[in-house]
Amino acid sequence: MKTLKLALIGMLLTVAGVANASLIYQSGSYTYYEDVNGLEWVYASPCAGVGGCGNDVTLIDDFRFPTELDWNTSFVDLSALITAFEIDLNNTNACASAYFGSGFSHCDFGNVTAGYVWGAPTSIASSPTISFGETFLVRNQARSSIPEPTTLATLALGLLALRLRRKA
Repeated sequence: MKTLKLALIGMLLTVAGVANASLIYQSGSYTYYEDVNGLEWVYASPCAGVGGCGNDVTLIDDFRFPTELDWNTSFVDLSALITAFEIDLNNTNACASAYFGSGFSHCDFGNVTAGYVWGAPTSIASSPTISFGETFLVRNQARSSIPEPTTLATLALGLLALRLRRKA
């Protein structure tokens, strides 16, 4: 019985290690902001989303270029965008991400604070079409909640262990 318990624990640790080896969803790879209207925003690139700095932003993980309605529902003006992403010269965490394929991930705080925000309406951006304007992406929050294989394996092994314990 002791050998069986050790085998179960070993299997559990093996399955958990394999499942965590590759990430299903990388939330730590970009600067992220969730608004109260059900939208998730990311700081995607320090260049225009299309035709800026030589590479276009890649739309992945259900992110898309925001519409004027998205902008206006989430941010009343430029200062609301700056506050939401905590953009200032002391916050090096609020930088654009190379995750979206633009090839650039540096922080252009001056561009954002000057209103160089690509694709934003003029109520937010002073220069929404400039090639070095910062690009933000948006997606709806509704993401399916699919249990990871580790969760299911842990549950199955736990139920099996309980059953074996009752028989013993």
